[in-house]
Amino acid sequence: MKIGIDVSIIESNIAGIGHYVVGLIEGLVKVDRENNYVLITNNAENLKALKLRKNFEIIELKSKKVNFFWILKAGRYLRKQKIELLISPANFIFGVIFPNTIQIVYDLAPIKYPNFFSRIGALKYKLQLNWAVRNVKSIATISETVKRELLDNYKSLDNKVHKIGMGMNKVLLEPRDDDSSIEVKNKYNLPDKFLLSLGTLEPRKNYVNMIKGFGKFVKNNSDFKYVIVGKKGWFYKEIFKTVKDLNLTKNVIFTGYALEEEINHLYDLASGFVYLSLYEGFGMPNIEAYSRGLPVLTSGIPVFRETMRDNAVFANPIDIDSIASGMEKLISFGKVRIDKSFLGGYSWEKVAEKLVALY
Repeated sequence: MKIGIDVSIIESNIAGIGHYVVGLIEGLVKVDRENNYVLITNNAENLKALKLRKNFEIIELKSKKVNFFWILKAGRYLRKQKIELLISPANFIFGVIFPNTIQIVYDLAPIKYPNFFSRIGALKYKLQLNWAVRNVKSIATISETVKRELLDNYKSLDNKVHKIGMGMNKVLLEPRDDDSSIEVKNKYNLPDKFLLSLGTLEPRKNYVNMIKGFGKFVKNNSDFKYVIVGKKGWFYKEIFKTVKDLNLTKNVIFTGYALEEEINHLYDLASGFVYLSLYEGFGMPNIEAYSRGLPVLTSGIPVFRETMRDNAVFANPIDIDSIASGMEKLISFGKVRIDKSFLGGYSWEKVAEKLVALY
């Protein structure tokens, strides 16, 4: 079968869904030598790190931006080249113009929490998802929680929605390298003791409440700092205002975007990981931190209960006392014993096998 994959989400500063698509392709390279894959991008330079087999081909439809017109152009290419199936990891419009599509859905955040997004952004997401789910061949989700949410919102999709899961970034499986960790520590001027959070600065990540919780925690633990790693997203000004209002400017460190190869060192340097999102479709940073032996404090929301099981401390993400108490528990643990069988469930090969089964 000749299968297209829209990989335009893979950008130079890779993040979020881009990581997922890279991992998925790596899994497909390992498990599928029978089908032929065409990776469609607007910038082939962003794919130079991929290691592909002969049954994978990169097609560049050059464009500075991935917009509606680029997607239409890609759709025409798909039909002209007689692509039999498309895997769409991000752009819902593909599901409308090319119905024989497997659409990957990561979460329903703009639908469940529209106030976390611009009005236009939330409406656009909802409309495009509505169009796509009614047209596509299949829908793949990264968690059972998102699958249930889709079925709750779209009653007619019962046989269309399938969980394929998520895999771990291979960088996180590399052994500890103290020399490289020291370089990262010096680069960001990190303290000896700190709690770590990682993710784009946006409302659903719940940084405001985490900072407030840290404000209570630090009163009895003045030797700890709070390090937040992530680029600015949207509606982030309140985060910085909260730090200033609570007089925590010397206690909270914002590093900005960190390189992919630095993430494991940041986990290795930290004393604990704090990830108290109000909503997620999966929450891979929790598992990444755990894989490095780091104790994890996370929200007691359904998807984190699903993905972390009993391998984390759970807190109420809107209760400041619960957050502060969770941080206290976190620093009492030290490094955690890693359950390798638990981590074995998060393999890109397994994700790829489940996806191939949908063809």
